[in-house]
This record gives sequence, structure tokens and C-alpha cells, in this order.
Amino acid sequence: ITVSFLPVLTLTGQEGKLFAPLAYTKTYAMAAGAALAVTLTPVLMGYLIRGRIAPETDNPANRFLQNAYRPLLMWALRRPRATVLVAALALASIAWPAGRAGSEFMPPLYEGDLLYMPTTLPGLSIDEAARILQITDRLILQMPEVERVFGKAGRADTATDPAPLSMLETTILLKPRDQWPPGSSIEGLISRLDAAVNLPGLTNSWGYPIRTRIDMLSTGVRSAVGVKITGSDLQGIVDVAQRIEPVVREVPGTRSVFAEHVTRGRYIDIEVDRAKAARYGVRVADVQNLVRTAIALLLQQPALAAEIEPPYLFAALRQPGIELLMTLIQLIRDRPGLTTGALLEHLSEHPQADALHKLALSSFPGTPAAWRTEFFDALARLDRLTIDQRVSELSQRQRE
Repeated sequence: ITVSFLPVLTLTGQEGKLFAPLAYTKTYAMAAGAALAVTLTPVLMGYLIRGRIAPETDNPANRFLQNAYRPLLMWALRRPRATVLVAALALASIAWPAGRAGSEFMPPLYEGDLLYMPTTLPGLSIDEAARILQITDRLILQMPEVERVFGKAGRADTATDPAPLSMLETTILLKPRDQWPPGSSIEGLISRLDAAVNLPGLTNSWGYPIRTRIDMLSTGVRSAVGVKITGSDLQGIVDVAQRIEPVVREVPGTRSVFAEHVTRGRYIDIEVDRAKAARYGVRVADVQNLVRTAIALLLQQPALAAEIEPPYLFAALRQPGIELLMTLIQLIRDRPGLTTGALLEHLSEHPQADALHKLALSSFPGTPAAWRTEFFDALARLDRLTIDQRVSELSQRQRE
């Protein structure tokens, strides 16, 4: 029995971690049973067995098995060459099923669901992660085989999930196979999903939930196949990874390849030339979130509120955040001299208190004078948007 488990003990990687404990447990149990059979069992038999012991031939089952086994045994002993030939033919008969078993010891099994884990660039912002997650979920949900999707960005509310914000996970719950379109298969579904969810900056990875988790635990790689590069020079690791990426992409059967970035910058500062942008009819609202910028600058420079002269035309603009901006302006004008810390403390019970703390920590390039220009420029553009909104309302009334 121990020899029969030797092939299992030679397994490595995921298979070895799963099946080696079974082989060791079985071997230890048989070893303990053999030791008890020659030590404790004879002693207990002397104490517990009393009276006449019936022979084995008194048992009908034993007599049937002996009568059936004895002729076969005698036939094999009288014809050793024929016996060896039959055993060899039986061993050779496994060649056909073994040739169709595949090269993987644990092939992926259909789990009924799929897991989508795309690779994004590091340094992804919270807003961008949420936007990408919403887009990918909507694209996946368009497939007729999909029943529901559940997306997650970053780590869960537990200390055992150290996932970065750039790590997106979407669990795809599939409908029963009898509700799929005729001729649809899981391989075809993954191919169509990969073609549909094709966003810039994303490298798709599709798999089964359980299998993907096991792969990540055993190898640290979220995909079925990965190449790990180790070394003391980060730039050297990047150079080697970039040379490997195009080579792996040409391997038949490869769906996507992505070399993770471990160095270089993650951000790009974009300064908009407002005069040139206006020539093309591009509004600042299309380039940045004006309300968010105004609130962030006002939190960091509360004294700017004293320079705003009423009436506040932008107060009539129906956009998210305008009400909060007006609250900040009114609070600072009512209490001159408020600092950023005092302002945040006063709004600690506000529903958007956490968002205000994050905006207060935002960084803007340039000097305080440039920030002042940026603030009033944002308010001026909000005023123009308010005028556009009013003109649109009047035009709509005239058409009615």
C-alpha cells in the first residue's frame, strides 16, 4: 500500500500540496495498524476470545469465495507464461485512455461561475477604479449566459485580503446550461467576453473562482500561467520583463500578456491651455471636475471665500456638489479666520465628511497665487454653465 502512494508523493506544486497530505495520512494509518496487529491485537485476542472457534469453512461466504478463487489460482500456476501475457495485455490496454487524459494532472473543472480579474496599471484612483468596474460589469451582463455579476475593487473589509486598489475582481454567476443559447460553450463564452470587455489599460484574465484562488495561494500569480523574475536590480527586472512580454504573446493559445510595472512614474500632470481649448469648443467641465476643484481649493485656502462677491450665480446650477460648495462659502464668510482644520472639525458630522478630508489633502501644482487664479477661474466657468442651463430652460419653455 505504501508503494502504491509513491507516485502521489512525487507530485509537486498545486497537486503535491493537495494530495501529499492524503498519502502521508494513509501511510501513517497503515503503519500504525500493522504495529498494532503484531503487538496489541494478539494480547487482546488471548483475553477476549473464549470457547470454541469455528473454522472459516463454516461461513457460506468464505466457502463461495474460496471455491471461486482456487480454480483461477491453480490455472495461473499451471500456465505462468499465459498469466504473464494476460497481465501484460491488461497493462497495455491503458495506453489508449492514458493518451487522451491530457498532460495536466488536475485539469480545470467547470464550477458553474467565472471570475474576471483584469490587470490595471498601479496608482489607479478610487474614482477611476469605480468607473472601470461599472463599465466592465455592464459589458459582462450583456451576455445571455450571465445571470448576475458582483464586482469588487481593492481589498475587502478584512485583514486577510491585502489586495491593492488596482486589483479588480468580478464574480460572474452563470445561468443553468439548459438556459444558454444553442451551441454555446464555456470556451466560446470566455472568448466573447474577452472581445467585449476590451478597455484601454486593462489586461483581461478569466478563470474559475476556486481554481483561481488555489493558483494565487500556491504561486502568487492570478492567472493560470505566469513568469516570475527575481533579481537585485529593479530596472533589470523591468527590462527582462519587457523582453519576455512580446515573446510570450506569440505563443499559440495565448489570450493576453501583461508585464507588471515595478518602477517609473505612475502619474501625469496635465495643464490645460484654456484659450486653445475654448477655440475647439471644449469646456473645462469636460477636462476636470470644476465643483470638486473649487471645493478642494476652498478647503485649503478658506480666505478665498471672503473675495467672492454675491450674488452667487452658480448657486442655481443643478450639479452634484454645488450645495456643499455654497455651505462652505457661507460658513467661512459667517466665521472669518477659519482654518482648514477648524473647517473640517465644524463639518465632522456632515454626510460628506470623509470626502472633505480627502479633498483637503489634495495636491495642486503651482503657487498659492496660481491656486487663487484656478479657484476663481473655476467659479467663472460654473457661472457660464449656469447661464447655459438657464438658456436651455428658456428654450425648452418656448418649444412647449
